[in-house]
Amino acid sequence: MQQIILPLPYTCLNEERTFRLGKNCIIEELPIDYLERIKQNKLISARYEKILKNIEVGLKLTLPKKMIYENVKKTGIFCSMLVRLSTGIPIDVPFFYYWPKKDGEMVYGETGIRTFVNIKRNYIYPFDQGNQRKSMDLLSSKFDQFLDLFLKEGDKNRIIRAILFASVGFQTHYIPTRLVNLITFLETLFTTTRYEITFQLASRISWYLSYNNSAEEREKKFDLVKEIYNIRSNIVHGGSISNLLNVRKILEETEDLNTMIFNKIMEKDHVKIFSSSKSIREEQFKKLSLGLPCDLIPYT
Repeated sequence: MQQIILPLPYTCLNEERTFRLGKNCIIEELPIDYLERIKQNKLISARYEKILKNIEVGLKLTLPKKMIYENVKKTGIFCSMLVRLSTGIPIDVPFFYYWPKKDGEMVYGETGIRTFVNIKRNYIYPFDQGNQRKSMDLLSSKFDQFLDLFLKEGDKNRIIRAILFASVGFQTHYIPTRLVNLITFLETLFTTTRYEITFQLASRISWYLSYNNSAEEREKKFDLVKEIYNIRSNIVHGGSISNLLNVRKILEETEDLNTMIFNKIMEKDHVKIFSSSKSIREEQFKKLSLGLPCDLIPYT
């Protein structure tokens, strides 16, 4: 077995020393000599040095020894992006380190990932308090299932493919590209045909998130998703994006929407239905479009 650590800047554990995500993954305080060794690493730029003081915890993942280095790295990044997607916390993972040696010696890897976010620089997000705790508890209940699907099926699985699109979005600083990838997360989960995509997304997401709310609340969700997808279409088809402030606002709303949906999928144990065959998806999502009882919204 081999272990990797990905530090999670601007995050902390206030009430617990460790937080277990799965049978082979925990978030915990970093080793004492970790930051000192980071400071000595030539890969660190001046920008990274500014955030060293805001690194307290890291994600430690144990993986089979037979796994090659590149797959170890991809798996670690996938796991950190699960945390990013479920909590909405603007996680930045600038360093990548791992331990492949039996004697426990720390062997250093490389700069691994950037998530390019607007972070409140003086705020440290706790994983074990408030809304973040609720999201982390949900993720902990499904973490091994997601990791197993990632390792065995990869992007052949629809929900894993959706998460990977979101991950690509988190890793770019260019707002239009980031937005397109995060909206592709929604398309991958909720569409069943190439036609009337705007309606598919708006109707299905509004019913999925607000089936027990008022018609007015569902209409607000419908209009939001419609606006989000229209901006996405404008971006990819060469339209003007001169109003960057509006695009940034839509990006923030999209990220919040994705987190809400991801947590709903975990809360309702819908991983299987979102990963199901084409025929099952078509049947279930057609009913969802109309707000009819199905596996995605409860029978009343």
